[in-house]
This record gives sequence, structure tokens and C-alpha cells, in this order.
Amino acid sequence: MLEEFKNHSIEVYAGYCLDQKDLATCTSGGIATAFTKKWIEQGGYVAGVRYTEDFMDVEYILTDNLKDVDFLKGSKYIDARTSDIFVSIKKILD
Repeated sequence: MLEEFKNHSIEVYAGYCLDQKDLATCTSGGIATAFTKKWIEQGGYVAGVRYTEDFMDVEYILTDNLKDVDFLKGSKYIDARTSDIFVSIKKILD
């Protein structure tokens, strides 16, 4: 163990998803989708990345709609266009 961590406590959290559909369609094992759904159900917003309609690019979206969660699933190995996502997040926070 590295010397700098000898006197530090380490906390570990674990979780898993029981929804078989999410487990079968998620690259993360479903935990990100489970957190996202719960957050939206409790009235929150989620920022994430989805493919554009033509599947030629990816973009950030800010949503509070459970119907959008499926679009956020899966790895996207390309840089996403940020567009106005930061402005949108700031408006929600304000």
C-alpha cells in the first residue's frame, strides 16, 4: 500500500440493479440507470449523453423525463457536443 494512504480510512460503496431489462441493456451493469431513474422519480434532473437522431454524433441533454433514460444508456466513444448544457444546468440550479 502506498505510504500516503496508510493513515486514511477507505470507504467502499456497492450496489446492484434488480431490473432485468436494465441489466441486459446497460454497459455499466445497470447502476447508472438505477441512480438516474431514482433521481428523476424524486423530482431531479439528469444530464447525460445520447446519440443524435441520425446516429452521426452525440450530444448532452438535460432531462427530468424517464422516457429519456434509455437514450443515455451505453458507452459512446466520441466527444459529445456540449452545446448549451452548462447554461441549461445553471438555469435549473438558479
